[in-house]
Amino acid sequence: ILGPDLYGVIGRKAGTGTASNTGKPYNYDAGLKALEKTGLVWTQALLAEYVKNPTAFVRKKTGDSSARVKMTFMLSHGGADVAAYLASLAPAAN
Repeated sequence: ILGPDLYGVIGRKAGTGTASNTGKPYNYDAGLKALEKTGLVWTQALLAEYVKNPTAFVRKKTGDSSARVKMTFMLSHGGADVAAYLASLAPAAN
C-alpha cells in the first residue's frame, strides 16, 4: 500500500479515505488521525500547505508538538499546483 487514494481529496475530511490499491480504509498514522479529530476538511490551500511540510502542518493544526506523520517527501515550494490538479479531478457534485 503506497498511500491513500487522492481522488476526491479536496473536500474530504482529513484522515479519511481508502487505500489507493485496495479500496479498503487506509491505515492513517497517529498524526493524521489526530488531524481528523479536529474536523479539518482539505481545501486546495490546506493541502498545498500540508505537502510543504506535513509534520509541521499536523503539529500546528493539532497543537501537538510531538505529532508525527508517515509522509516522507515534501514539496519545499508548496503544493499549489498539485492541489489544483487534485481539485480538478474531484468527483462531480450531486
